[in-house]
Amino acid sequence: MIINYQEYAENNIQFRVVSSKMMERFKSTQSFVLSEMIHGEYKFSKTSKEIAILAMDSIFGWVVSLENYLIRDGVDNFDSNAKEFAISKALEIERYYVSIIEDRDDIFDPRFVKVWKKNHILKLNLVLDILNKLEGMSDIEAFSTVVNTLIEMMDSIKFELYEMDYLISGGTTPFLCMTDLCILVAQEFKLFILPERAKMYIEEFGIEDGFVFKNYSQEINPMVYLQALDDAGIKINNKYTAGQVG
Repeated sequence: MIINYQEYAENNIQFRVVSSKMMERFKSTQSFVLSEMIHGEYKFSKTSKEIAILAMDSIFGWVVSLENYLIRDGVDNFDSNAKEFAISKALEIERYYVSIIEDRDDIFDPRFVKVWKKNHILKLNLVLDILNKLEGMSDIEAFSTVVNTLIEMMDSIKFELYEMDYLISGGTTPFLCMTDLCILVAQEFKLFILPERAKMYIEEFGIEDGFVFKNYSQEINPMVYLQALDDAGIKINNKYTAGQVG
């Protein structure tokens, strides 16, 4: 992209250092997740792999747009204009993302897409909730917070697709995967995301006998997250003790 000299703004080198490091971490995580989906123990469906790649490309496009905006907006804090730009761009990319997975049924299994769109909306609403909490932060803090969340979201997607592939294929022992994203949004934003995903699965697949709980996070004592599921009326079938993984 060639920048018109009249549009050129003085750079915030400190912001550039931080944003570059966040971009590097994003791409490193993306590489790891895709490698796991290709070479890992579980064999993901074609639809799952395509959804993961499209989601990551869409998220990265949004991150680049936000970085460019914050570089050139001329202020050092995440103000209402920055928030409005971030939300507007997120909704624009979301429409593009959904249109592809709906229209290209030669690539994306329509039954999978029908359910995945609901999971996607849960994630979009989470991002919008977070953006609404960033106003007033410094650009560095706001950008780091949202990109760090998106990185954890990207890592979590492989586990959510793992859950979905199993249910779509007719699996009879549904499970929920706790990831580091669950910890981050609970600690930073006081939100519990597993109950909403469980409710979506119950509605879509008619699950009556509850779920197996699988812990893929760094939390060795996930009892508070299990309690959140119990408070939401979600039945967990396996006996889980502190320190257990998987």
